Amino acid sequence: MVKIHKISNSHKKIAALAVLAVVVIYALLAITLKLWPLHKRVFRTASNVNNSLPRNHANTGSNSSGTASSSPTPQGDNPKAPAQINTNTKTLTAPSGTFANLYDATADTQMNSICSTTPGATCQIIFTKGGVSIALPVKIADSSSSATWAWTPGQIGLSNGSWHVTAKATLGSQTKTTDNGSLELVIHD
Repeated sequence: MVKIHKISNSHKKIAALAVLAVVVIYALLAITLKLWPLHKRVFRTASNVNNSLPRNHANTGSNSSGTASSSPTPQGDNPKAPAQINTNTKTLTAPSGTFANLYDATADTQMNSICSTTPGATCQIIFTKGGVSIALPVKIADSSSSATWAWTPGQIGLSNGSWHVTAKATLGSQTKTTDNGSLELVIHD
């Protein structure tokens, strides 16, 4: 009877070690494949980006610094501007355009982004590396279907490495995303 009790305890120890081994292997695989439930994704929107690309206006004056002294502010420059369209009857167009004008840059390289979509829709350009996503501020596409940004990688917090680029447009309850495919923005020293 004593031998049976010892064998039974041995089987319990082996079973417990097998369960522990499976848990450890799962944890290692999950961490390696970034599937661990505690893995956090970081999403940040840059707030210090110029409202739009420089525009030439034929009827605006220039001050002594050579910049326009007065120029109209298009609706696309203000994400809180009321849309002039009925979002319930318009069909959202997938975002397209020049999401980044260069794909090899340093932290201080001047960058320009253009997102074309349905007028009145919001647009956002998103850069992702690993679990971190950094987005240009949300803009509303103007009457010519464009939202524009002027920025530098350092200004929005892009670090060295390859960043995947996507654009997201939203109109009412409709959302469409355009993936930049295999093109990645590479930031280097």
